[in-house]
Amino acid sequence: MNIWVSNTPLRSAFLALCLPVLLCAPVFIYVCVLYQYPFGIHLIVKHESVKGHQQKQDLLSAIRPNDNAGCEGGIDNLLHPQTGLKPLDSGSFLGELKEKERCTKDRALVKVFMYEMPSEFHFGMIDPLSIKKGDIWPKNLSNVVRYPGGLYQQHSPEYWLTLDLLNNQEEERDEEVVSKDEQTIYLKEQRNRSSTIEDVQTLSIPNSEERKTCGAVRVRNPKDADVYFVPFFASLSYNKYGKMRMQAKDMELQMKLVRYLMGQRAWKRSSGTDHVIVMHHPNSLAMARELLGMATFIVSDFGRVSPDISHLAKDIVAPYKHMTPSLQEDGSTFESRTVLLFFQGAIHRKEGGFIREKLYNILKDEKAVVFKDDVYSEGSRRSAARGMASSKFCLHLAGDTPSSNRLFDAISSHCIPVIISRDIELPFEDTLDYSKFCLFVNYADASRRGFLIRFLNSIGKDEWTMMWKRIQEVKVHYEYQFPSQGRDATQMVWKSLANKLPSIRQRLHKARRYYRRPN
Repeated sequence: MNIWVSNTPLRSAFLALCLPVLLCAPVFIYVCVLYQYPFGIHLIVKHESVKGHQQKQDLLSAIRPNDNAGCEGGIDNLLHPQTGLKPLDSGSFLGELKEKERCTKDRALVKVFMYEMPSEFHFGMIDPLSIKKGDIWPKNLSNVVRYPGGLYQQHSPEYWLTLDLLNNQEEERDEEVVSKDEQTIYLKEQRNRSSTIEDVQTLSIPNSEERKTCGAVRVRNPKDADVYFVPFFASLSYNKYGKMRMQAKDMELQMKLVRYLMGQRAWKRSSGTDHVIVMHHPNSLAMARELLGMATFIVSDFGRVSPDISHLAKDIVAPYKHMTPSLQEDGSTFESRTVLLFFQGAIHRKEGGFIREKLYNILKDEKAVVFKDDVYSEGSRRSAARGMASSKFCLHLAGDTPSSNRLFDAISSHCIPVIISRDIELPFEDTLDYSKFCLFVNYADASRRGFLIRFLNSIGKDEWTMMWKRIQEVKVHYEYQFPSQGRDATQMVWKSLANKLPSIRQRLHKARRYYRRPN
């Protein structure tokens, strides 16, 4: 029976349902392409199937001395020669934020010159419509576009640091506006001059008795800067475009970034030694990191990067942004936290994460232990928050790399972290003594059946309470917020950078040893 021909009512119903879908589909696809959302349909793009090594070779071959010579005019010549990008008009939003919330040049631990890079490298990646045509930065920081939610958030230091610099920039004055020619003269003088006692004195960090210090201030004149900050949201680029099967877009941005930086006189002068780049996601900036390896990187750990490129002596470990809500008023006690040990997360992981599966088999049947195999979702996030808030100890186990977000979730939940991870480097350990609020267990002991439970049961109420109180004192150091205040994560990163300044300057001075002015 031919339903299409003979059943007119059914045919009409079919057309009524299908026609709106057919008409709306092109509009829906266009919107997805325009905004490049990491949800909905997956866009199929032309993408050559090449190995990672070949991709790196392609990137290396794209960077030529002749390209650098053509980039000396800066990013306007290289990326957007006709756009006439405008720098941020600070007056449009600084007045909306309290004066006491901003850092000033005379109090800053670090003076930072931030490049004026097009919005596709930063906020435009979140929402292209949040930046007006011809502008670089958001006009109103009090209502700035939010960083994407979900797991994206955990690798977002790049966002918070950039916001902090936009909020804490010196006021524009006529005498402080330096032309490109004046900047060029200054940079040449910096390169040719010899180090003096006065140079060293300008690098000293005043202590709190001399003045009340703050983290970082964005300076308009490069001659006032200690370092150059590169506002590229590398982690978001990897997360967003990788999940949309648009790795080619991420690689394109990395190539543009390398070509831009290598065309800057400041980079050429120092080979990037006094530049700061955030690559917090372990897979971010994968193709470009080798070429930019002289810069100071801000990372989550060193698990997926060569020690020749990134290491603790040169770089800074920044905390993840915790995913569970921070406990504000914690009235719990040793007795009220009835769960001895808590873990919730994916058990089967690559590389160093094999310890998860091993411990699961050891602990799954233990009383007062919660060990859940789970993947991230909004429901699992709420479940983890409840579980951590009712537990005395929370496991931090290596995942695909030595670090994971669970350490910071535990801290925000006032649950004493039990860290079992080889080669882990912890944020701000030059300032914080983690043994005061964390427990460390090596792989060999943790793998012995019964050891971990006996060890945790040996910690009495008084010792646990001391650690519990200490964790509430230090948890502010792991909070990202805007405006950044006090001793939060953003300020701690700037403090860590300030501690790196003598080393950065030492490397710069050593590089000048054999420099001679051309005849």
